[in-house]
Amino acid sequence: MAAELIYLDAPSDEGCPSEKALAHSERRYRRLFEQSNDAILLCRLDGAIIDANKNAIALLGVDPTTLFQRPLTAILPQFEDAQLRDRLLASEQCRLTTDLHTANERILTVEISACLLDRSSGTIQLIVQRVSSRQHSLGGRRPGAPEVAALLSAAADTVFHVDLSGAIRHLNRALPGCGWTSEEMRGQLLAEFLHPQDRPKLVERLGPDTAGRVASHSVTIRFRGKPMVEDPSTSVSGGQTETASFAVTTAAISADGSDAGPLLGHWVLCRSLARENALVSEVNHLNARLMQAQKMEVIGALTCGVAHDFNNTLSAIFGNTQLAQMALPKAHKAQDYLHHIRAAGHRAKRLVDQILAFSRPRNASKQPIDIASVAKEAYELLRTTLPSTIEIRQKFASQGRTILGDRTQIHQVLMNLATNAFHALDGDSGHIEIAVTAEELTPSNIGDEGLTPGSYLRLTVSDDGCGMDADIQPHIFEPYFTTKAAGQGTGLGLPTVMGIVEDHGGVMRVQSAPGSGTTFQILFPCHTLPEEPTVPEAPKLRAGSEQVLFVDDETALVDLVEEMLTELGYRVDAKTCPLEALAAFRQKPNAYQLVITDMNMPGMTGVRLAEAILHRQPEVPVLICSGYVNAIDLTKITRLGICGIIEKPFTIHRLSMEVRQALDRAVDPGNLPQTPIREPEPR
Repeated sequence: MAAELIYLDAPSDEGCPSEKALAHSERRYRRLFEQSNDAILLCRLDGAIIDANKNAIALLGVDPTTLFQRPLTAILPQFEDAQLRDRLLASEQCRLTTDLHTANERILTVEISACLLDRSSGTIQLIVQRVSSRQHSLGGRRPGAPEVAALLSAAADTVFHVDLSGAIRHLNRALPGCGWTSEEMRGQLLAEFLHPQDRPKLVERLGPDTAGRVASHSVTIRFRGKPMVEDPSTSVSGGQTETASFAVTTAAISADGSDAGPLLGHWVLCRSLARENALVSEVNHLNARLMQAQKMEVIGALTCGVAHDFNNTLSAIFGNTQLAQMALPKAHKAQDYLHHIRAAGHRAKRLVDQILAFSRPRNASKQPIDIASVAKEAYELLRTTLPSTIEIRQKFASQGRTILGDRTQIHQVLMNLATNAFHALDGDSGHIEIAVTAEELTPSNIGDEGLTPGSYLRLTVSDDGCGMDADIQPHIFEPYFTTKAAGQGTGLGLPTVMGIVEDHGGVMRVQSAPGSGTTFQILFPCHTLPEEPTVPEAPKLRAGSEQVLFVDDETALVDLVEEMLTELGYRVDAKTCPLEALAAFRQKPNAYQLVITDMNMPGMTGVRLAEAILHRQPEVPVLICSGYVNAIDLTKITRLGICGIIEKPFTIHRLSMEVRQALDRAVDPGNLPQTPIREPEPR
């Protein structure tokens, strides 16, 4: 701007002005130069700075006496470009956005307008404006058509550009759920697509007094759907479709972006309420699944803690029962009582194992198993948990055949199916039948389920309950699908059953009808029957005389194990506090030939205690006791040098075997551990 004023006052070709007029012109230019709101620099094309107004000096943050000693390129590296200098010599006014380097090492983004003032001296004028001080963002200018188009294209909702006549000039995408295409709507009046009752709601928002204003809240407006065509050949309309509801927000478009600017039209943003409701439902569904997963995690952690404490109690029951049996003559009348106590303890142990299997996943270890024996265990458990008015029938005719599978998972299949059968009875009466039968499949009766001819075991669980209709049956194996009331089912039982069955190479069939009950049939391929295993005799107790340090926070278990080891001939130092045990070991590190420690103890875990002991005395063997071995990191304890794990509850025979093996390995490291011999459960 200052440069243009200079040329207005410059000498003309008609005559030479007086010195007084020239001085007046220079003073006028100097006043405009200094009072300009912009930063102005006068420079030469060789890079020397000639002059600068006060705003330029403030922007650069330099001392005026040192400013003229700096080259222009130190402030604006862009002027090293020879092409830029050539453009200025050609009398072209240049505008560019570049970086400006200030004296305090700040880098500012500026917009520069450069022009040549005097060709003979090579003087140029630079008017500098900071981009950040402009009112608009997006590179210091108002967004243009490319930016607006990109923004609309990225928007998830439908956005209309409506002119002052109410016609749709542009839309980014078609309205979902209405059937209209973008081409059909473009150029038409927006009001024509609205439900007649809702037109006033939107029309009042598109009035002439809305310039620069965005609606403070959305309004629900129904858009009418595209009429359906019954016969495409005749284009006969089949009537109006249902309307779709949208949350609509409007914003006026003015020529200069201000409230007072001339009104050009409106933006109309439409958000589908059906899509929004679907997203809310999906979020609620995911939250419910997360809460269920968290609940199962809490149950799993609680179960592990209960199992640990319960196995401690069972260890005391087993140990004291065995000590009593050893102390009494074999013909004593109490031997039968003690035998029944041990049998009840083993049943309780199996129950704990089942609970742990349900609460925590584990890798299935498949072995030849007799489904009939698993079904008998499930029957006994169901008989004790279901009301006595429910008749549970059993039919086992497996003919000694086995399948290759995981016993715990097959038990889980039976319990899930039987529990569903009980819920289907919807009362305290009815019957459930569990059957295991052998079956030969031939090409004529094999069906189309991908099975091969051969021997199979058929597992059947049936009830005479309410049954299922044909619409429900296709969905029963879908995760989280359930027909039970809220809080009574997770929808995970049957999907889990199906996953286990498929993992075992079997197929599942379902027969059900309303009022006729439900029957689940599972076909498992048979495994070659192994030789009838012989029940091993109880192993002989293996005694010793070494010094053993035993640590457990359960006083009853400490007393029991101390008595067991003493009975076996060992010298025992028993502790109930891991910190006291560590202190005793540090005082006499060479006094103990074996350390046995519980896993979960207050103050210090068994692994940490073992780590501290092995750091002091790496040669001493350490055994870990635990009521839940699946929670132990086997890789970590092996790396630490712990030689083995004793699972609770344990008998005196198991204890004697594990202790002897650990001591013998310490003497002869090449002596690999034998498979621990477990005492057979009482029958």
